[in-house]
Amino acid sequence: MINEPVPPGDRADWLAGQGRVDEAAAVLRQWFRDSADIEPLRQLDALLEEHGRLHETEPDWRAAVAAGLPRARIGLAHLLEDLGRLDEALAEWQALVRDGDRTARRSVGEMLRKLGRLDEAIANHRAMVADGDAAAGSALARMYRQANRPEEAIRAYRAAIAEGGARRWPLGELYDKLGRPDEAITAYRDALVAGEDTARPRLFRSLAAAGRFAEATEVIQASGRGPYLQLGWLLAEQRRFDDLDAEAIRLTERDNLLGLAHLITGAQRNPNYHDDCPPDCQARAKAVPDLPE
Repeated sequence: MINEPVPPGDRADWLAGQGRVDEAAAVLRQWFRDSADIEPLRQLDALLEEHGRLHETEPDWRAAVAAGLPRARIGLAHLLEDLGRLDEALAEWQALVRDGDRTARRSVGEMLRKLGRLDEAIANHRAMVADGDAAAGSALARMYRQANRPEEAIRAYRAAIAEGGARRWPLGELYDKLGRPDEAITAYRDALVAGEDTARPRLFRSLAAAGRFAEATEVIQASGRGPYLQLGWLLAEQRRFDDLDAEAIRLTERDNLLGLAHLITGAQRNPNYHDDCPPDCQARAKAVPDLPE
């Protein structure tokens, strides 16, 4: 039998699995001292956080910062944020910016936002956008929303979308919340064209809320995979019982029993189904077998 050295990370995992947390932590700390690398500290964070002792890693991270290890201050900033000490985390992110880490500016803005200092957060992200950081535009728009400045949020979303720095569906969601359904629907359709399938359920809900049931139905059917609960309701609402039958038969032929159950349940939730569905309606007569657990 060959006795090969056990990597310290594996040794720490084994000790932790035996409930010997302090010994595992000691192995990771020794690894950190020997390697001058922050990976052992990341593993130490995970180990001690699991046992409610995350705060114990702060001296280790501060030692790493004092030693000038790459990305050590980032680790310390994240730790302070996880501990709920946002002012101190903000100070670390600001120190990184002063040291020339421009990517830390986004975290500065996020800390300011979490601290409720929205005007400062907005100013930070506006400067980032002005410097050509298109991705910051989406976060800027969200900050405007939180500050209850919807028109500025709309402009920020539009600018970020034009620069390729934001998805389109959040703009539709904002229009929805402002009670501007036509603009919301347009934004969601643009998002779908751009490949943002997340916009699909939002689009059909907006169309249905606007009473545009036929269009909402087309959006669901175009996906080819439901949601069948809403599809059943919409088809019944439009009294399209032949289409309801056809969909029920299609799902049966594909052995999609869950989809079939949802389709029928959705239709049954609409009063039209009970009042107008013909006696020989396939969707009404269809017996849904017990679904497997």
